[in-house]
Amino acid sequence: MFAGNTHPIPPKDIIMANFSIALAIADGMKARGHDVTLFAAEGTRTKAKLVTNGMLPLTETSLSSLIKEQPTGFTAREPERSTAFYAQTMISELYRRHLARPFDLIHHHQVMRPIHYAKLTKTPHLFTVHDPVTPLSKWLYGFYAKTKNVNFVALSRNQRQCAPKLPWATTIHNGVDVKEYPFKETPKDFLMFAGRITAEKGPHRAIIAAKQAKAPLKIFGPYGGQGTDNQDFWEEEIAPRLSAKVTFEGFRERLSLIREYAKARAVLMPITWEEPFGLVAIEAMACGTPVIAFKRGALPEIVVHGKTGFLVNSVDEMARAIKRIDQIDRAACRRHVEQHFSIERMVDRYERAYYALAKRPK
Repeated sequence: MFAGNTHPIPPKDIIMANFSIALAIADGMKARGHDVTLFAAEGTRTKAKLVTNGMLPLTETSLSSLIKEQPTGFTAREPERSTAFYAQTMISELYRRHLARPFDLIHHHQVMRPIHYAKLTKTPHLFTVHDPVTPLSKWLYGFYAKTKNVNFVALSRNQRQCAPKLPWATTIHNGVDVKEYPFKETPKDFLMFAGRITAEKGPHRAIIAAKQAKAPLKIFGPYGGQGTDNQDFWEEEIAPRLSAKVTFEGFRERLSLIREYAKARAVLMPITWEEPFGLVAIEAMACGTPVIAFKRGALPEIVVHGKTGFLVNSVDEMARAIKRIDQIDRAACRRHVEQHFSIERMVDRYERAYYALAKRPK
């Protein structure tokens, strides 16, 4: 299994869902008695057999200082080139070991960098598609649509419908370990937004909705060097709207963010893109916190309208839903995750997919 090697797993200073899901599956399969090898950066904590190839996370090397030493005109794409080279080095090690002692199945949690290697072997490959299927990626993935040992996993029915002719093996929703999420029956008096500070995620729309509902809002997410895609977006849409009741709390590591989920009255997700899943939603509901989301992407598959939150079509509808949020039973939110989005359920479905692809009797 490979998800990436730029950060240890779990990542310390950034939210990377594909890393976390890969770790959960690797550890879950190991606990069931399978022989699992995870290829990842040093510092990774896993119950599976770990192969690091001696590679430190890029965040802990002198990459940034090395880039600064490049001649003028050579720095713009150096981070992208470096991370691509770093990933290819680890992927090559995976296939070198595979040729020496074949794996029954190879599972990647990214597509574009490792998929070319699949044609070098007849071994079944599974590629979990963690990113949206865009027109470009649909076209690129199409080159492998007829490669017999290439199989894709969709995170949602919505994601799969974006490119129905790709070689989908199955659809498997992400899961969380509900035991790690504290349930809080009586929340504090604030709403919450968690995610990247980008237009498609909609933090600016969350602010407008909260202000219309006259409710306090806390915004959590990476900013600056931690992942904000557009500085202009921050300066034009977010910074001018901050106030005593609308505060930016910055990036929080995972356990700290979970505690905030549990305290919030609701989590707002006013997305305007085809979100392939929406891990924030199940993390919030695992704590008992309802979700108010735009009816886009996978959110209608995750949030049960009127029972675990509300699905809306506009900022005005979101503001009205905020005023009704206390109608939602927080215990029902947690039960919904336990029944449909647990780690055990997710690993069950991956295990069945592995057996089917490897053509092994369970």
